[in-house]
Amino acid sequence: MASTDPTGKHPSGEARRAGALGATLAEFQREADRILLGRYAPAGVVVNANLDIIQYRGQTSRYLEPPPGEPTINLLKMARAGLFGELRNACAEALQKNHSVRRDKIRVQCLDGPRDIGLEVIPVHSAGAVGTCLLILFIEADLGARAALADSAHLISRPKGQGAEAERANSEISGELSAAKEHLQRLLEERDTANEELRSANEEILSSNEELQSTNAELETAKEELQSANEELITVNERLQLRNSELNALTDDLHNLLSSSGIPMVIVGPDLRVRRFTAAAGKQMNLLTSDIGRPIGDLKVPVEVSDLEGLIGEVIDAVQVREREVRNRDGRRNLLRIHPYRTTDNRIDGAVLVLLDIEDVKRVQGALEESEARLRLALEGGSAGTFYRELTTGQFYWGDLANKIFGLSASTERNYEKFLELIYPEDRENFKDAVARAIDNREKFAVELRIRQPSGQTVRVLVKGQGFYSPAGQPLRLSGVVVDMSEQRRIEQSLRSLIETTQDAVISIDRQARVVMFNPSAERIFGYSAAEIVGQKINRLMAEPYATEHDAYIARYEAGGEPRAIGRIRTVSARRKSGEIFPIELSVTQIASDEEVNYAAFIRDISEKVQLQKQAVENERLATIGTMAAKFGHELGNPLNGMSLTIQLLEQRLRRQSEALEPQVEAPLTRLRTEIARLDSLLQEFRSLSRKETYKIESISLAGLVREAIEIALPQYKERGVEVDSHFPAGLPPIKVDVDKMKQVILNLAKNAVEAMPEGGKLSFKGVAADGRLTLNISDTGTGIPPDIDIFEPFFTTKPLGTGIGMTIVRQIVARHGGKIEYQSEPGRGTTFSISLPV
Repeated sequence: MASTDPTGKHPSGEARRAGALGATLAEFQREADRILLGRYAPAGVVVNANLDIIQYRGQTSRYLEPPPGEPTINLLKMARAGLFGELRNACAEALQKNHSVRRDKIRVQCLDGPRDIGLEVIPVHSAGAVGTCLLILFIEADLGARAALADSAHLISRPKGQGAEAERANSEISGELSAAKEHLQRLLEERDTANEELRSANEEILSSNEELQSTNAELETAKEELQSANEELITVNERLQLRNSELNALTDDLHNLLSSSGIPMVIVGPDLRVRRFTAAAGKQMNLLTSDIGRPIGDLKVPVEVSDLEGLIGEVIDAVQVREREVRNRDGRRNLLRIHPYRTTDNRIDGAVLVLLDIEDVKRVQGALEESEARLRLALEGGSAGTFYRELTTGQFYWGDLANKIFGLSASTERNYEKFLELIYPEDRENFKDAVARAIDNREKFAVELRIRQPSGQTVRVLVKGQGFYSPAGQPLRLSGVVVDMSEQRRIEQSLRSLIETTQDAVISIDRQARVVMFNPSAERIFGYSAAEIVGQKINRLMAEPYATEHDAYIARYEAGGEPRAIGRIRTVSARRKSGEIFPIELSVTQIASDEEVNYAAFIRDISEKVQLQKQAVENERLATIGTMAAKFGHELGNPLNGMSLTIQLLEQRLRRQSEALEPQVEAPLTRLRTEIARLDSLLQEFRSLSRKETYKIESISLAGLVREAIEIALPQYKERGVEVDSHFPAGLPPIKVDVDKMKQVILNLAKNAVEAMPEGGKLSFKGVAADGRLTLNISDTGTGIPPDIDIFEPFFTTKPLGTGIGMTIVRQIVARHGGKIEYQSEPGRGTTFSISLPV
């Protein structure tokens, strides 16, 4: 019995067939559509107006790839290499024009290598939805072939019982494919037509000014013909409507073109009245809509143009473009260009004024010309030439200055092989390696080469350059300079010779304040060899507080340019290797062009100069003291003599009265004699300061001089527990001195040494010969000299009964012999005096 549906009606044939399969026919149809689309439809995505993906259709990984970093669904950010530009333009065109856009033969870097694909962007609209989505299809070139092959394989795998149904399905698919093929063919034709229209439209835009006037002229003609040809009213009306449509389109195009160009343009008629102007002209030239129709001469144009009306009239009459550089009220330079206004019938119907702001262009042009001039002068003055090599073609060329450096004639062929031939064979590989390394690492290179000129002369050159690359990172060009180093090498050799022979120390340091150069005079002055100090911090040669403050001073100077020593000559203290602090004159200069050396210092040891200055001051002071001593000795000498005679007479009379003097009388007399003797001795020392004594120079051995000086005092030294030791090597040269004066010096120093050893000790005499001088060292093991006193200061003494001028006289005698006296003392351990005399 036939079944019925719930309504009691007999089901249709379709319902019966679907019911037999357990599903509705619509579901089968959707499933069939899905299989068909999955097999034959191209992969694609659906995006919104912001190009964010809202649905993937098919396998799109061949064309899209998530970028590294933050997750994104933006289509353009996921596009593979080669697809971005065409995809962006196609989407923009589809959204703007609201129709399908197709692009073919796009070279895309897919997962399996570069492929040529097609791209179709289809606007998708939905009822009730706001906005437009885009369906973007990625079309493989061999999609049809792969689909047919898949379909054939599918048919072969079917059972025989389904052959008729398969053939019917195949027929339907073939029909659909044919229709799709026709559709694609139409799309291709439409695309070609659209491309042709775009080219025509581009040409029309370029000549839009002329076409607009031609259209206006034709419109006027059409109006006249309309009034005089009523019999052709219908035809004319149709043509007029067509012309009006074209005119409106052209007017819209012209309006959009002028409003978006951003170029100040003014159109005037033959009567020099304003017809039209762009928005940019209105803003820059202060034009209002009400100015249309007014003579251009009545307007206050904010540019300095003399006889503007005459210039426009000249353009209209001569039918030639005129240009003039003018300035606006702000002083900016502008280019005023006046073109004749041509109609389509080649009639001059006014002029077009274009005002271009060229201030920035002129400024850049001037800077470029100045830079080129400076570069040309620098290359000529620096004996440098240029070269370049096109890496894609292998073309190699060098300029005339480089050709001159190479010693070649102007007719010599310039190529890479010739350049390599000029280079010494030992240097070629260095050059090639430097260039290859610079290109691979995208860095500059510099290599010094030896060039053999055709004359046989060898020239040293410095080749510096760098590579230039395409946006994709491919090396395109190698460019650089060739610098003749011959003159520089000669200058460097002369400078090196000068530095090595100068008497001043020359020291250079790098940016880390490490010593780079240390000339022989620096070795002599500081006591370091170059090997010991090069690479060490310059602070080692400085005394405090300069050593501690140096790094901060350099940092402060480089940060703010505050000079304290740089560029000036200063007197400061330095430290020798021995630890001795000595005065120097320092001049520091910055070497800004050197990559290794940053500062250079010129140093002069002024120890002797300072010592001579001190000696001159001291001599002047001693002369003043001597003058006072002479007056003092004259005023006191006679009273002292009288007092001494009076004491002697008084003592003689007292002794006549009594053989034995009473103790209360004898003691005062003894004290009086002692004080008078002490005052007389002091007076004699004063007189020795004031007298210009004559020195009797004799030759004597140093050992003999010391022996004669202390021989009479040896018993006294022994009584005080002082051991005397002498050491004079054999072969010491004799010295020429005033024996009596030098004995006075030695005896005075020995006497002071013994007095400094009240409990006994050791007194040593030692002779040393070095550097053409003979030095006598007198050492004791006494109490030493306090570090904060100057024993050579006149009238200064540490003895209760001392006069304070003994050491002054000692130094005066030594100086008169061309020598110098120094001492080193350690409190509690003793003192050593050194007397250095010329041989």
